[in-house]
Amino acid sequence: MGYNLHITRKKDWADDSGPEISADEWLAYVANDPQLRLDPDNGPYFARILKRSEYPEPWLDWLDGEIVAKNPDPPIIAKMLQIATALNATVQGDDGEIYLEDPDKKGEFMVEQPVECCPPFDPAPWDDKVFEWTNKRFIRDKVFTLFYMPMNFGKVMRRLDARVKSAGATIPDNLCLADHTSKWNMDVYLAVDRDIPGAQNTTLTGKFFSKVYDGPFKDTGKWCKDFAALATGRGLTITKWYMWYTTCPKCAKKSGHNFVVIVAEVK
Repeated sequence: MGYNLHITRKKDWADDSGPEISADEWLAYVANDPQLRLDPDNGPYFARILKRSEYPEPWLDWLDGEIVAKNPDPPIIAKMLQIATALNATVQGDDGEIYLEDPDKKGEFMVEQPVECCPPFDPAPWDDKVFEWTNKRFIRDKVFTLFYMPMNFGKVMRRLDARVKSAGATIPDNLCLADHTSKWNMDVYLAVDRDIPGAQNTTLTGKFFSKVYDGPFKDTGKWCKDFAALATGRGLTITKWYMWYTTCPKCAKKSGHNFVVIVAEVK
């Protein structure tokens, strides 16, 4: 899924409300920064960064009142800190960590880490399992993706989590299914134990097959091929695919495990 950095004026970039960077402010900044160039083929606010990077074409994009980069390397983070200073904003990671310029080392930065956010995941109950759900409750929302890369996943999940807590509900198994419907959209299904006011409540019913994988996201293609072969070997026909990304990048790095569960409806 990758890792986003956000240039934002909000206390927490994922808050539903708060001060925003306007699209006009962003366009005006790009027009006056020789290291940035708009690339309208990828959207009206998409800008290429004309600066040395480990990526061949590093970029920034404006979305919902903030400026976002995907998996930025140190030179791009330094550029984002420069932009944030000019726009009276801060640079925040997906999990709320704050990036700051290092006052003692020019051109370098520090990271203020929040507390660990992801609960430990036990793969045993989900690895190579066939099970049935009958009207299993979920709340559903949409995540904007750029060529399948989620751009506002953390914001959507925090919004859903706030609604669950406000309703006094729980999230069984911390289960959240992702359905990549196109290059531009991912539907997410967050498990709940009751209907949630103000949310899109839905249910899933049927027979399901799950398998746990552990490794970098670049292996997703291999996992899917393996999963399809396993299902066929068990005489199962896949009718719908879901992905369950159990751990954020920060917690995966700390634990040494990036568990991803493929869950498919089968017959």
